[in-house]
Amino acid sequence: MLGVTLSDLLRMVDDPYLHKIDCEGCEAEAILGPEREKLRAFEQIVFETHPNITGVSDEKLLTSLKELGFECRLYMVHEPKLGQNICHCKGLGKEFSA
Repeated sequence: MLGVTLSDLLRMVDDPYLHKIDCEGCEAEAILGPEREKLRAFEQIVFETHPNITGVSDEKLLTSLKELGFECRLYMVHEPKLGQNICHCKGLGKEFSA
């Protein structure tokens, strides 16, 4: 896979705040993969899920992020037929705005 790793991304920014994951099926690798601990550097994470592409449930992704100290919410079901959803996660101690 050719692309930017979390390590690459963190070298590019001085103060990581928001990580948007919109990679049409690679979100499972980003959230469950070998660099998953690096996600703790971000205060917020917004991502699409594609369980029909990845074979990984939304619950598994959200549980992994909870283990890293995030509170996550399923924001919307974008495409029910495809199972594509959008999630928003915040580091613990941060409040969700309305």
